[in-house]
Amino acid sequence: MKRWVCALGVLLALPASAPAVTRHCSSTGDVCYGAFGSGAAVRLRVTLAANLFHSYGLCVRAPDGTRACHRFHTWPIAHGLYQSTLHWIAHFPDRGPGNYRATWNFGAGAAHPAITFAVGPTIHVRPSTVSAGRRVRVYGFAGGCPHGDQVTLISNAFAHTHDFAGLPAVFTPVRAGGRYGVHVRIPSSKHGRYAISARCGGGSFGVTAQLRVR
Repeated sequence: MKRWVCALGVLLALPASAPAVTRHCSSTGDVCYGAFGSGAAVRLRVTLAANLFHSYGLCVRAPDGTRACHRFHTWPIAHGLYQSTLHWIAHFPDRGPGNYRATWNFGAGAAHPAITFAVGPTIHVRPSTVSAGRRVRVYGFAGGCPHGDQVTLISNAFAHTHDFAGLPAVFTPVRAGGRYGVHVRIPSSKHGRYAISARCGGGSFGVTAQLRVR
């Protein structure tokens, strides 16, 4: 019991301003919690090394600032561990795309750090700064577009090999789990900052990524 209280104390002592994370374990490994998956498929999970807490509180804050809280139970799994896993969207309101913040409470106040998970389509580019003539990887979550559908990535940073509405475009399929990704070579004539947008299923993602070409 003392070990558990100390582990929980470590969690509660961490500053609320700690960088956003998606998963966290106590220094002893007795308490682990986090967000797993993407978009509407995100699962919020807590795993405990013993059944010290028969139930726990979980609050989710949406991008618009609204907050909902509920209590859940833990259940025994293998090797003496206890766990609770739930699909967030089955228990908390979906307030649209953006970053959601989940906070666990084991009875002694909110555990820190809180967990951040993204909902809705995303666009990432790596590296975000690249020399002209080199390649970048553009990837993300297609936000509900079905497996096998096509993502259209649009940017003036791309070559005019393919166009969409008069702008350079690159096409890539939606893969398992709603993910997509493609490598794109940036023409040697490009220089400056460029936005990358995307479409799928007849609609825009509503988000952009930024690429700097030097």
